[in-house]
Amino acid sequence: MPGLNGIETLREIRTINPLAKVILCTSVGQNTVIDLAMRVGANGYVVKPYDPEILTTSVKRVLEVI
Repeated sequence: MPGLNGIETLREIRTINPLAKVILCTSVGQNTVIDLAMRVGANGYVVKPYDPEILTTSVKRVLEVI
């Protein structure tokens, strides 16, 4: 994402499509970053390196499959 970080990208996505389902994948597991992402409109998040099972659970949760 040249020129944008994850939060900025999330803001752009929300501008284009407020109803988009967005899971932020971040290398920063700090609560302040996660809290900001959720306030900006992330539907979920996973911390890199991520466990495939955790990612799958997050996707299912956001898509309301579970």
